[in-house]
Amino acid sequence: MQPPAVIKTTPEDWRVIEELHPDQLANIRTSKEREHLYLLIEKENFNTLEVFGFLAEFFKQQKISIGYCGRKDKRAVTEQWFSVPTAREINLDEVLAPGIRIIERGRFKKKLRIGEHAYNRFEILLREVKAKPSKLLQAQHKTFLNFYGPQRYNERSLAAAFDWIKYRRRKNIPQRFKSWNLSVLRSFLFNKILEKRRDAGFEERYIEGDQCIDSVPTAPLWGRGRSSSKGKALELEREALAPFKDVCEALEYAGVQQGRRKIFEKPYSFSAHYDVACCTVDARFCLAPGTYATVFLGKYFDLRETS
Repeated sequence: MQPPAVIKTTPEDWRVIEELHPDQLANIRTSKEREHLYLLIEKENFNTLEVFGFLAEFFKQQKISIGYCGRKDKRAVTEQWFSVPTAREINLDEVLAPGIRIIERGRFKKKLRIGEHAYNRFEILLREVKAKPSKLLQAQHKTFLNFYGPQRYNERSLAAAFDWIKYRRRKNIPQRFKSWNLSVLRSFLFNKILEKRRDAGFEERYIEGDQCIDSVPTAPLWGRGRSSSKGKALELEREALAPFKDVCEALEYAGVQQGRRKIFEKPYSFSAHYDVACCTVDARFCLAPGTYATVFLGKYFDLRETS
């Protein structure tokens, strides 16, 4: 059993900074293309979709036209890039809402797309840690299973997605809700494959037939097309997904193309300090886009969120 640790007692305990690729950032700062306004926004106690709303109202744009790299936590202080297709300018001191601040602006010719950033940098304070977390302090370069975290789906959103799959031909819902349901279901199936590998004793191990990206084994994000896994890896995938044949078929019918996601990830630029007097851990690290800090830290702690 992992030792407990409390997270997000205050928003300042969970800081996330979205970092762009250097050439991408240079283009935004120097480009003469004027179509899309890029904004680096610091937000506190807002989720990404709420910021969408403020930007759409301010610039009189539809939400679907606004770009971003990824959703960020609500109970946190985060820095995140957005793009808006507008010729209108905005001052850095203009206020969209209390708790939202514009840090930087620029322009570029293309809309910002999900996953285009280089990595996310985390500065996290864990509280009520009663003993020195020796394993965490040695976590630099150690891999962990790349599960989707609870931010991607929970019991409620998963139930809604299953309900939509069952009655989708009778329900007329907006495209963005369809897309979210499809994303939830693909994440759920991917997690089931990782659970099967872990339970079969292959946690953080290569299996015969694994297909790799950058020398890291991957598993399918389900959709149309055959899995590129082979041998034992394919056998475990089929066993994991057998109870969810109807979900797999629904994803294929919806036209989603099959993708791949790395099974393992690891932190980099990692450091951690344990304050024995305050029973806190100050952890700082970077993770690839789409990788969850709660999943990484959950390898070492029973995370408890006061909110």
